[in-house]
Amino acid sequence: MGIVAQLLKQSTAITIQLGPFVDSTDGVTPETGLTISQSDVMLSKNGAAYAQKNDATAATHDQNGWYRVPINATDTGTLGRLIVSVYESGALPVWREFTVVPANTYDSLVSGSDYLQTDAIQIEGSDATTQIGDATADEVYESTYTLRQLIRLMSAVQFGKTTDSGTTSPKFRDIGDTKNRISATLDGSNNRTSISLDGT
Repeated sequence: MGIVAQLLKQSTAITIQLGPFVDSTDGVTPETGLTISQSDVMLSKNGAAYAQKNDATAATHDQNGWYRVPINATDTGTLGRLIVSVYESGALPVWREFTVVPANTYDSLVSGSDYLQTDAIQIEGSDATTQIGDATADEVYESTYTLRQLIRLMSAVQFGKTTDSGTTSPKFRDIGDTKNRISATLDGSNNRTSISLDGT
């Protein structure tokens, strides 16, 4: 009897519920007195061949043909699909499917004790750091000027050389001294009457 896959935390011991075990003849009557030992509990880890569980503890009956089956950290050590299967004489075969997930995933989705790790490695096929940085720097913040251009212009005023200071046409150079970033025209009262900006 298949049951919807339950998440298990990788490399973590747990006692699972397995059942119901019912009589192999009538298919209805719960089998409450089965002896289910370590060698009776077979595991298939992520598609691998079946092998007995590593945990040596026998299963114990809970109620109505359901048994408590301890499995250990070795049994849950492989990520992916885990099938736990038991065929015991006198009862119909019982199996249950689980999905073993990393600790962070389990603690985030099941225990609620962690946050799901969602590292941004790529955005649209490119390095995330570059993509995010460029998107921020190339956002238009003032008029038609991007943040990248505004920083260049402000850097010219703060750190660049000046030419024609004391005239009506002062200019502020880029930090590399390769071009005029800001070219202004002043009137007799030193008011800026026009200004040319180059943030490229």
